[in-house]
Amino acid sequence: MADYEVKIYGGEDLRAKLNDETLTAGPIRQMLRSIAVLLRRAAREHSPVDTGRMRSSLTYEMDAQPMPHWARVGTNVTAPRSHFPYPAHLEGSTRTHYRRTKRRGQPTQGWFSSTVPEQMPAIEVRVLEALRRIGEKWTATHGPGSK
Repeated sequence: MADYEVKIYGGEDLRAKLNDETLTAGPIRQMLRSIAVLLRRAAREHSPVDTGRMRSSLTYEMDAQPMPHWARVGTNVTAPRSHFPYPAHLEGSTRTHYRRTKRRGQPTQGWFSSTVPEQMPAIEVRVLEALRRIGEKWTATHGPGSK
């Protein structure tokens, strides 16, 4: 096996420049929101459906800081009266629970966790778009070819 070494010169300068929230906050916020909406939509498509309550409860929230660091997709649905985390149970279950969708008779296992790997190509597109927008803002602020 070959040994490789990668050196990045000026890494500290780059890190300082990318900490400029005026350049990065907007594109990062838009990217996180876009990914959260994408994953919520995909999770709804895979959601086990009996009454539709769990599927309709899927939502997202985002870090409220000016420079967001996270977005979360999930549901707060629990089993009536027992507060049992029903969506999490279905995620790990091999039983079938699709009654009213084209997935009727299929197991519910992985209904939520399979969403991210399935959507990875679309997530990558959104990340690259955010980087492109940051680059455009950088060029507009500092000029082309600036360091």
